[in-house]
Amino acid sequence: MRCGLILAERDRDRLRISVVDDGRGMDESRVGRGFGLFSLRQRLESFGGSLTVAPRSPGACIVLTLPLPNQALATDHAGDEPLRS
Repeated sequence: MRCGLILAERDRDRLRISVVDDGRGMDESRVGRGFGLFSLRQRLESFGGSLTVAPRSPGACIVLTLPLPNQALATDHAGDEPLRS
């Protein structure tokens, strides 16, 4: 049986998304050598985030972390105007 888990966690200043599965796993010597994870890491880093890849046996755990915008830049509930502190 194959199984996966996606967990999203938010704290005061960041969003963390973890993706875990029990698939065939990854060859640790090849992690990051392809374009997919490389591109994803670059995009996350351009927003101040990060990507962590942890091969497991079986499966893998991939964690994406992004900073959340400063409250002063957040919009109101209607999405019309920025909130000011």
